[in-house]
Amino acid sequence: MLIVVTPATSHRLTTPSAVRERLEVGEAISDVQVEEWVDAASLSIADFCERRFGRERLRQIIRAPGYLGGDPQLARLPATIVSLTVDGQALPQDQYYLDAESGCITRLRGGLPESWWWGGTVVAEYWAGWVLPEESGRTLPQNVEEACLMLISAQRHAQIRDPQLRSRSTEGVGMESYTDYRSGAGGMPQHIAERLTRYIRYSVA
Repeated sequence: MLIVVTPATSHRLTTPSAVRERLEVGEAISDVQVEEWVDAASLSIADFCERRFGRERLRQIIRAPGYLGGDPQLARLPATIVSLTVDGQALPQDQYYLDAESGCITRLRGGLPESWWWGGTVVAEYWAGWVLPEESGRTLPQNVEEACLMLISAQRHAQIRDPQLRSRSTEGVGMESYTDYRSGAGGMPQHIAERLTRYIRYSVA
């Protein structure tokens, strides 16, 4: 069971000002319109990656992890554990280790991994996700924001041409080729999907 204790204050993976600068958007386009582009692209990327990027405080209840054949695993990453209890008893920080890549929590004894049963219920309270570009002290990886800007740009270009068109030749001029923005996995443009692959969340439950 996963409970959101403190929700993220934003879901935007870039800022309207960054969009205006990248796409050279003039004053004829309203701030509201640019914000809608940012919101739509951010939500599309969140759906594609099956995760929330904004930093949230979570409480995860893991029942009988010892019977599941492994250590308890946090559902959201990156994570910083605030507190950890085992059957209602607080576990000191020097008695566990969080693997940053997998989210697995290993019991320690004397600083070494301990392979005995965890207990009936583990409750982990932790912060997960990144500080987003609109917030102070942003920690969101730059390539995620870049993917959002690329998606907005791709969608805008698709609106001003025939999205079915892959190439066009003009006598005396040459041939123009366009990317089919619908060809990527999950409807995401392929070149953007490749940039986001490492951020796709796979369920642990």
